[in-house]
Amino acid sequence: MMLTLTQVVFRYDAGDLSNESDETLLAIRTGIEQELATAPDHIDSIFGRYLIQKYNEIVGYINQLLTRRYGCDD
Repeated sequence: MMLTLTQVVFRYDAGDLSNESDETLLAIRTGIEQELATAPDHIDSIFGRYLIQKYNEIVGYINQLLTRRYGCDD
């Protein structure tokens, strides 16, 4: 089952992403990176800025998990 980005944020905040498979983590990271690539450079809403910050935080966390597991981020 693929998670929505909203579910990813909630699972990340709850500390539940570390149990996901590598494939799921890579899919989440790719989805977030695609979302960030299409986001406007200047988000006017506080919530929009929060989401961009949270997405970047989650991508960094996923990279750390993969690095700890395999010594690389891909």
